[in-house]
Amino acid sequence: MIGTFYTILAGIAAGMGEHLFMLPVDNVKTHCQVGKRISVLHAMKKIYRSGGLSNFYSGSSVVLMGCAPAHAIFFSVYEKALSYFQCNPETDVVKFAMVGAMSSMFHDLIMTPTETLKQRMQLLRSENSLISIRDVARKIYQSEGFLAYYRSFPINYAMNLPFGSLIVVLNEKLKHSFGVK
Repeated sequence: MIGTFYTILAGIAAGMGEHLFMLPVDNVKTHCQVGKRISVLHAMKKIYRSGGLSNFYSGSSVVLMGCAPAHAIFFSVYEKALSYFQCNPETDVVKFAMVGAMSSMFHDLIMTPTETLKQRMQLLRSENSLISIRDVARKIYQSEGFLAYYRSFPINYAMNLPFGSLIVVLNEKLKHSFGVK
């Protein structure tokens, strides 16, 4: 039980650190993806002009609120599923892949709406730096409905499923190879 608790805490810390560290790059990417022939440099200038360096971190509060429970669930499912399936590192590659796929699915159920809010905030803050999470969430819900938060779930999961499966397989195989329990 203690190991699971520390695994979850480590996963939350790693997830939050990764998301915050990469948020400025993600913000530029979001602007490039939705802009008509917008270059990386133009996106960076637009983001900076609309709010300075802090504007590169638009959506950070949403990311922190979402990634903590998403990573906690990922590692909770990971640990529980390993125990449930009684996976053997020498023979159960498919079981480990299933554990990763299940963990990723639960992670994505939380991160997909989080990503939707984050991306909308990134784009809207380039136009109006005073917009809040609540305003963006309300606007999405009123104009597009609840399912708008999950519209990209199938593609997000399709992208994350191979990663989640592979990372669990590799993690467990490497732990076994190095004698870590």
